[in-house]
Amino acid sequence: MRRLFPAAAFLILAMPVALADENAAKKLNGSYQVVDVVIGGKSDESKKDAKLSFIFKDGTITIQSGETKEEEARFTVDVSKTPAHIDIVPDQGGKVVPGIYELVEAEVSGTLLTIAFAKGGEGNQRPKDFKGTGKGEVVLKLKRKPK
Repeated sequence: MRRLFPAAAFLILAMPVALADENAAKKLNGSYQVVDVVIGGKSDESKKDAKLSFIFKDGTITIQSGETKEEEARFTVDVSKTPAHIDIVPDQGGKVVPGIYELVEAEVSGTLLTIAFAKGGEGNQRPKDFKGTGKGEVVLKLKRKPK
């Protein structure tokens, strides 16, 4: 009986966090176009013209080039951290790509999603900020397309 109480208390306390993360992940749902890509702390102009779309839907990211599906990945978020964490797992296998994200919803300028992550093979350290100056860090700045 003594063991049951701590386990039940943990589940009750953890439930609101899980629901908050699920709701935060749903807020990301939508189709986004690339506004900017920052590598080494500088904008990479060649990446902006790639015509890539990122589609977030129910814990999955689909990357498309035009109408062609390029890649899929699963993602989870943790909004209890500051900045909010995002973990991306490529569907074709590979390591978890740890990152951070910020979603800014504005009626006039539209919804902007900024994601910072470390490319695989570069130590896979979660970025601390959105500057993109750390080793292997990439910052994607995405704008939600109108529905």
